[in-house]
Amino acid sequence: MAPNAAVFGLAFTALVLLSAISTCEAVKAVAVTRDHPIEGVIDLLKHLEATAEKDQKEEEVLYAKFVHWCQTSQQTLDKAITAEKAQMEKLSSEIEAHEKNIEVLTKEIADLGDKLLELENADIAASNDRAAGEGLYKAEHESLLATISAIGKAIEELEMAKGSVGKWMQVSQRIRSVLALVSYRATKAQREVLQNFKPEDRPELKAEGDYEDHIQKYDFKSQKVIELLKELKLKFEDEDVAATKAETNALNAYELAKQARGDVRTASSATKGVKEGERDGAIGDLSLAQSDYNNTRDDLIADSATLGTTKETCGLKHTEWEERSATRGKEREAIETAIAILAKVTGVRTEAPSNPVPPTSPVSLLQLSSPNSKRAVTLLRAEARTEHSKALEELASAVEKHGDGPFDQIVNMIQKMI
Repeated sequence: MAPNAAVFGLAFTALVLLSAISTCEAVKAVAVTRDHPIEGVIDLLKHLEATAEKDQKEEEVLYAKFVHWCQTSQQTLDKAITAEKAQMEKLSSEIEAHEKNIEVLTKEIADLGDKLLELENADIAASNDRAAGEGLYKAEHESLLATISAIGKAIEELEMAKGSVGKWMQVSQRIRSVLALVSYRATKAQREVLQNFKPEDRPELKAEGDYEDHIQKYDFKSQKVIELLKELKLKFEDEDVAATKAETNALNAYELAKQARGDVRTASSATKGVKEGERDGAIGDLSLAQSDYNNTRDDLIADSATLGTTKETCGLKHTEWEERSATRGKEREAIETAIAILAKVTGVRTEAPSNPVPPTSPVSLLQLSSPNSKRAVTLLRAEARTEHSKALEELASAVEKHGDGPFDQIVNMIQKMI
């Protein structure tokens, strides 16, 4: 609606009302009462102004409540969105930390698995080496024992053969057996001594009385061999003791190493189990953090959408309120303008006089309808239906109570203003 039309709309309504009052009825009204016929219209306009003011105040209260709701809702949503963004940043950091922890734990678990596999392979290799070493020792020990035993028997037979040339053949065979056993252990000189001790060395007896000399010669040779055999026997006994000691040390070392690997295996297995438990816990924490992150993100999306809708709704309502307030102001301004015009043209006071005159006794008037009055009522009611205005409907009812009136001057003034 244009500004002039908004201001003077109700003034035009007053015009229609005035034009509906008949000249005859106006004259009669003046004759029977001091009240001017337009005072009823002015009172009605004042009533409409008061009603409009009351409605405006009620709407202001409702709108103030709505503004409070808008502010509270937006503040609540802003706080929720800020908290959700902060929570998402926190959860994002937690998710990154859990993923890094899982990565580190997975590598450590794999390293421990490799270490346990190495320990298992080391156990197998050490066991194989120990078995091989034990086999070598047993073979060496048995060989040394057999050699020592053969040498001992050879020494006994040599001792028994002293003074008896006839036993040298048997002793010689024993020496050859010993030589076969010690050949790879004895020195070259020792082997030559044993090799040169042969039965063919026994001399022939050519004259009586030479026997003792011959026996002494053989005794000298046999004693040299006996000393050599004793030396070899002692050497092999020492070697056997050394081999046994080495085997004992090797066995002890094997057991110690095995025990050490066992301790490392036990500790590594325990550590691997702990880290697997930690990784399972980290995976669970990661899943929970991801779920919380997704839920918080969904809440953020929903709250952001709600905030946008709330701002849009509040903005729309604010625009509507501004327009409604402007319309309310123009309505009241139009009413005040209409009252001022009517009061100025007709000379009717809009306020109580300081020295009021008592009215004359009222006289009943016969109110007659006219075509102008009917047209005015029809126009007002049509406008009231179009604008959904109770004020116009009330004016139409008031017009029905009046006929045509002598207010053409007012009509012309209002029409020019419109």
